[in-house]
Amino acid sequence: MAFATTRPIPIAITVDFETDWGGRLPPDRPNCQGIIKGLPRILTLLNKFCIKSTFFISGNLAQSFKSLLDEVLQEGHEIASHGYEHDLNYGALPYKELSYQLAKSKEVLEDSLNREVIGFRTPQFRFNPDLFKALKESRYRYDSSLIIHNKLLSRYNYSQLPGDPFFSKDILEIPVSSLPRLKVPLGLLWINALGMGTYKLLAGTKLPGSANVFYVHPFDIIVKDRNPNFGLKLNFWYSFKSKKALETLANLLALWNKEQRQFFTMKEFYFQYRSGISKFME
Repeated sequence: MAFATTRPIPIAITVDFETDWGGRLPPDRPNCQGIIKGLPRILTLLNKFCIKSTFFISGNLAQSFKSLLDEVLQEGHEIASHGYEHDLNYGALPYKELSYQLAKSKEVLEDSLNREVIGFRTPQFRFNPDLFKALKESRYRYDSSLIIHNKLLSRYNYSQLPGDPFFSKDILEIPVSSLPRLKVPLGLLWINALGMGTYKLLAGTKLPGSANVFYVHPFDIIVKDRNPNFGLKLNFWYSFKSKKALETLANLLALWNKEQRQFFTMKEFYFQYRSGISKFME
């Protein structure tokens, strides 16, 4: 399906709801400062620009933050799955364990929120060759675990992907976008590190794909202290320019709003795409 290119490319704002430090910490409230402090700020920005987003939720956090997730739903956002336990390497899980994590997350989220969950994103974009098979078995309908044309890091190395959404084993893959030339993911921390000036220079050539997908974590936008449990590289990545991350997110949303981008949830995209009649098409 080809989407219109004569008007600004539609974009999805997606939020990965997980513990701090990239979901590397146990699901205890002290390890969820991003969710507690950062998520309300993200919701405020989304409301300011009337954007409906997709939240990929770690299933083992659903009960602890049920009231917050109820608020997310009440504001018109979509809930999708981010697996059950985030601190596993999903790319290396045996099929039985992978299926369990997918099914358990879906069950917990649906029981807790009384909503059907049809979408999935694997933690840390660690793709498992059996993922589409396991997703179909657990009755998911779409996935967003891959990144378009990325060559930078081994776990993001999906350079052979087509530039647009595609079906695999009846699962619609809606990949995350990447920045042209640098080939880094369209994520807040990447753009925050590069700066808005660099983003505008690169995005001037247009982002790959006929529909774009951007991601952010609540932990991204809070100021971090050094964590002695992690190495220098990880501490640097999460603390570099962290004071500017919220401002960068606000500037991005304002820019995309000014460009008259059409914002969509992943669920909305799935049903429009599947039907073959999309409001994103002219």
